[in-house]
Amino acid sequence: MRTVYYDMTTVARWQGHPTGIARVVDKIARELMHISYLNIKFIIFKDNNWFYEYDFSSKEERNLIDFKRDDMLCSFGHNWDYPGYNKALRDVKLKDVQIAVLFYDIIPLLFPYTFGKGFSNVYRNWLIETLKIADISFAISESTKRDINSVCKEENINISEIQVIRLGDDIHKQEDNLKLVKDEVKSLTKFILSVGSVEYRKNHITLLNAYRLLVSEGKENLPTLIIVGREGFMNNDLVYQVETDVVLNDKVKILTDISDNDLAYLYVNCMFTVYPALYEGWGLPIAESLMYGKQCIASNTSSMVEIAPTLTRFVHPLDTKSWADNIYELTSNKAILKNENEKIVKNYKITSWQESAIKVSKSIVLSFSNSKSN
Repeated sequence: MRTVYYDMTTVARWQGHPTGIARVVDKIARELMHISYLNIKFIIFKDNNWFYEYDFSSKEERNLIDFKRDDMLCSFGHNWDYPGYNKALRDVKLKDVQIAVLFYDIIPLLFPYTFGKGFSNVYRNWLIETLKIADISFAISESTKRDINSVCKEENINISEIQVIRLGDDIHKQEDNLKLVKDEVKSLTKFILSVGSVEYRKNHITLLNAYRLLVSEGKENLPTLIIVGREGFMNNDLVYQVETDVVLNDKVKILTDISDNDLAYLYVNCMFTVYPALYEGWGLPIAESLMYGKQCIASNTSSMVEIAPTLTRFVHPLDTKSWADNIYELTSNKAILKNENEKIVKNYKITSWQESAIKVSKSIVLSFSNSKSN
């Protein structure tokens, strides 16, 4: 039976609770391991050289992998961070092993100024190399698919049809177990929520300026803005601003490294959520918010308009006044907020991580079948 090797390097090297790409790799892995028609084994890339067995439960690294003809390697992580990774993929491919890759976005190419100096070139080189290596290409949104196809056209790269995998949004609903929720989270009252790494691209500065604008206009009794996320690239010294700006320091709170229980509690108890990112490959916090029946004011760019176009409020990410107006309307008009949240509860279709994994698995099986017939 052919073996599917699923790379867990991104999760294995992650510190703390998995978020972003690490969360996607982890969630899909947990579902793929329960699909009976797949012979799946987990691996890790190490020593900048080769792949080794990885025990999902014990998190132990074991024997060197000896790939066989017609096996498959699934590479779904942020592998641009690992020197020698693509060389290893090319060597694996020489063994007639198929390579499946999940592409998240091309944001470093579109917004190079939102990342560290030189990273855009590193990412471009990785992307072009990987597109040439991949036998199966997945994307997490139609927006990313279009962007990837544009790069392929510019670079004259021929790839197979990109398959869009909608990510799951069913985080565990454990909010009823208050013993597992941090005291600082349980103590929060009357708040709105923004989930996403604290970095330039997530555009939290627009939220801070929207709050500054509301205060300058004399708006009172504003809910606390809770920002949840790890510190990332070029974060505008967000923490410093919140701590030293007298307008913000009692209205904005930043939380990092919280658990699924904490996050579930925040989603359940927030009034609504806000997501002002400049550009996204998907925008998982939007989907998670809707899954919990909570309205999300989101940016009207890229993939974010795909998630639930008739249920979500959209604002241009640079339009601070519109962000302020939308936040205040939902804050001050309980009837409007209740109506929008109830509409979401009634109409939003939740996507499970199991559904995401099944779509991946079906593509794998089809690829195996096609290669056998050839």
